[in-house]
Amino acid sequence: MKLSVTCGNDKLDLEVVFRKRKTMEIQVHPPGTVKVIVPKGTSKQAILTVVKSKENWLTKKLNELKDIGCLSAERELVTGASLFYLGSKYQLEVQKTSNVKVISVRLQRGKLLVVTPTKDQGKIKEALEKWYRKKAAVEISERVQYYAARLKKAPTEVKVKHQKRRWGSCTGAGKLLFNWRCIMAPGHVLDYVIVHEMCHLHYMNHSKDFWGLVGSIIPDYKERREWLKKNGVLLDL
Repeated sequence: MKLSVTCGNDKLDLEVVFRKRKTMEIQVHPPGTVKVIVPKGTSKQAILTVVKSKENWLTKKLNELKDIGCLSAERELVTGASLFYLGSKYQLEVQKTSNVKVISVRLQRGKLLVVTPTKDQGKIKEALEKWYRKKAAVEISERVQYYAARLKKAPTEVKVKHQKRRWGSCTGAGKLLFNWRCIMAPGHVLDYVIVHEMCHLHYMNHSKDFWGLVGSIIPDYKERREWLKKNGVLLDL
C-alpha cells in the first residue's frame, strides 16, 4: 500500500508492508525511500499517526543521506569514480582495449584497475562484483576461523552472496551467509558483522545474553554498528 505524509516542508511517499507481527517499524533506504512495516489490520490513520510522531527522526535520516550523496542517480562506473575496499576509497580506472576478451579487475598502484574490451556498464559492474565476492570469501573465511577459536564454535558453512537488506545471517543449521558488500567496510566493522552472526551460533535471537556475548568479543560493538547504519549506503557499486 502507498501512503504519503507531510514531513517538515516535504511530502514523503511511504511504502507500507503488512506482516504478521506485533510492532510497527520504519525504515529509510537510499535514495530516500521510506518503508513502514506494520502488523496486519493496522489502520491507515494509525500508520500516519506513528510516522508523524517520528518526523524529527525521519528528517534527520533523510538529511544524512543527502549529506553523503545518496539522493542521486546510480553511480557511473568510469575512470574517476570512487569505490570502497576494506574501508579505503580507491579511484576507479577503466582501460578499454581490444587486446582482451574477458574483463579483469585488480588493485594497482593505489587504484582499482578494470581492463575491459567493452564499455557496457552492466558487464563492468558484474566483473567488479565478482572481484569483490572473491576478496570477501577469502577475507571473511580467515576472520571466521579466528573468531571460531574465541567463541569455541564454528559454522557448518560460510558463503558470500548478494543480499539486498542484510549484511549477514545465520541459519538454524549453523550456516553463515554474508553480503559481499561487507568487504567494502573497514576491517573493524567487518569484524563486527562476522562476530554478530557467529554469536547467533550460540543464541538464535537478539536477547540480553546474545548482546552480552557480542560485547565480550567486541566491547565497542555499538560504535561499529552505528558506523554501518550511517555509512552502509556508501558500500555498493
